[in-house]
Amino acid sequence: MFTFNKNYNDLEQVAAWLPEFSVLRAEIISAIGYPYNDEFKGKIPGIAGDHEDTAIYLLQGLYRQREMDARLAGWLADGYKPLDSLAAVTKFARVILYRADRSGEWHEYQDARLVPETKPRQAEITGGIHSLIPKGKRTHGTFVGMNSFAVLVKN
Repeated sequence: MFTFNKNYNDLEQVAAWLPEFSVLRAEIISAIGYPYNDEFKGKIPGIAGDHEDTAIYLLQGLYRQREMDARLAGWLADGYKPLDSLAAVTKFARVILYRADRSGEWHEYQDARLVPETKPRQAEITGGIHSLIPKGKRTHGTFVGMNSFAVLVKN
């Protein structure tokens, strides 16, 4: 039986119900297209009770996190390398930006330039990479360090 430990960042507290949740999620997606939280209510016996809504919310987050972990493993196996600092503007054949918290948001770019942080002391805060400029653009890049993005690159 699920007991909420009052920590929304501890997604592992619902890991025991993830397999059942995953099967149910696939069924819901095939039936209605999107897995709304309300669609899970009353369908997973182990989480029923006062904190069922919380458990479903945590299961959605854990599912996204595990999905992102698998995606990351695939990118690394495909030859991408993590990059956390940069000395000069550098062009890469492929760049992937993803949220460091593994929440599921990611963006992929081809032939993009990464721009290092140039302000003194700011590199300590942002991690050394300031922004990404997509191919064909001179401006209108994407902030990297300030948005908590992690970076994978491939040449």
